[in-house]
Amino acid sequence: MDFDKFIEHKNKILNYPYDDVNLKKIHNQYIHALYERIEKPLFLKLNEINKVDRNIKYWRLILKSYLINILSELYEKWVCIQNTKKLNKKFVTNSLYLNFEDFIFNDHYEYDEIKDRYQVNIWDHFCYSLILKEFTHIKIKSQISKKINNKELKNTQSKYKKYIDLISQIIFLFKKNFKILFLDIYNIRHDIVLSTKLKKPYIHLKLPNIIKASYNKSLRDWNIEFKKKNKFENFISKNLPKLLPLIFIEGFNKNLKKIQNLNKIKSKYYFYIPSINSLKNIFLAEKYRTGSKLITTQHGGNYGQLEIYPNENLEIDNSDYFLTFGWNSKFRLNNSDHKNKIIPTSALNLGKDSFSRKKSSNIIIIVNGFRYGFQHYQSIPSISQNYKQLNEIYNLINNLKPELKKKVILKFRFKDEILFKKFSFPFRKNFKEIKIINTEKSVFELFQNAKLVVTTYSGTAYLEAIRCDIPSVVFWNKKFTVFRKTNDKYFNHLKKKNFLHYDYSSLSKFINSESKFIDIWWTKMQKDKLFNKFKLNFISDDYERYYKQFMKIIKN
Repeated sequence: MDFDKFIEHKNKILNYPYDDVNLKKIHNQYIHALYERIEKPLFLKLNEINKVDRNIKYWRLILKSYLINILSELYEKWVCIQNTKKLNKKFVTNSLYLNFEDFIFNDHYEYDEIKDRYQVNIWDHFCYSLILKEFTHIKIKSQISKKINNKELKNTQSKYKKYIDLISQIIFLFKKNFKILFLDIYNIRHDIVLSTKLKKPYIHLKLPNIIKASYNKSLRDWNIEFKKKNKFENFISKNLPKLLPLIFIEGFNKNLKKIQNLNKIKSKYYFYIPSINSLKNIFLAEKYRTGSKLITTQHGGNYGQLEIYPNENLEIDNSDYFLTFGWNSKFRLNNSDHKNKIIPTSALNLGKDSFSRKKSSNIIIIVNGFRYGFQHYQSIPSISQNYKQLNEIYNLINNLKPELKKKVILKFRFKDEILFKKFSFPFRKNFKEIKIINTEKSVFELFQNAKLVVTTYSGTAYLEAIRCDIPSVVFWNKKFTVFRKTNDKYFNHLKKKNFLHYDYSSLSKFINSESKFIDIWWTKMQKDKLFNKFKLNFISDDYERYYKQFMKIIKN
């Protein structure tokens, strides 16, 4: 995988702007500032259209996450097109012709899932076709008609959830008022233990399915009235109303009525896992409006760690209490003012309480299933940096001893099989001796058969490996993955201890020299004071702390 081949095209290819981490930070701040200027006029207009009177906090709960995503995505594309002006040339291009009504999603979940799994190229073309109209140096030669294929998304349900829902429905026949209701099953065993300690029944409130609606042009023929500072903001003013998911305009009152059918069931507290399920967020906004308190929890890695991580602030802002995997408010984002909402507890869903490793010599290398499409501004590798990181992984494997190379299992995490085949091809072609898999199956099955786990991205997997007590290392490029300064003492120490590596030569040297002694090295790591302090902050297994903190909230 020789990315130096791109050099021959250097006069034709512009650098991707967000390879610059500082620019990510600046533009993330800009998008949040822009959001703050448009939220009031936008939400007032939504009140008018839907003939309701909901305050800004209400609409934030259901719409802010989507708006930050769509604004970030459109601005990323805008900046890329704007950069072509530096070439001082006129361009001609073809473009897809897409009607808004053929493309607008039912809700935030569908927006995220469909464009990720099936239609990312069409979605990108659609966004670019809108943006290109605002630039005179690029002429659209012809427009090709294309319609998105909206596949039905299937939501799987665990067998436990079916039984809990059934029991809950029976209880609702006799009781309507509760101290706490669960909208999501976080960890079935711990949820039941917690309910026992609270001396409350474990009740799960099942929400209805979304009612789909049809696109109505006349309801979207308006601009967001705010003071515009540049051409992009003019573009947003006239186009954003047309890009809102159907549930917020055409389908709002139908779905609101369905939710209000549950009004007889009341609870002082609601526990939920943050999500982009718009119907659930409307329900939570309705309950917040009537005075209920919202309790939520961290549900993966990166929280308390990444320098730019918008989801963290969004989720904390929407809740009254935010339960972490162990970290406290000193690890919060610099722009966060949610100090009193952050409650250190423990990581219930990371790893397994009883986990047995089989004797094995496998070296498991886990590759992130990165997307083609831009998501939002985060201090993780950009699209082009993902290519470079794959090259680093290639070089890592290439530098392993032949006898170790045979033990490598390379695990990709692509949802899309086409992407998997494309990005795994150089590995399959040049490393016949390694095993390559792409599966959504639990990583715990791989961990059981691992001598060493190598995680190549920040997120949940490396924390899960530590929690399962599997010898593991992490392999990141520190120019691509940037952490908060409050984590420096941990990551500097972990680098010295050979747990963290920033380049393939360092990691391959470590694996080649220490492969026979990995278990001895890992035993020393488990006794390391600072490593254990890191675990206490980011993957705590102190379940009693979780129960005590939760009970303290409920009893207040």
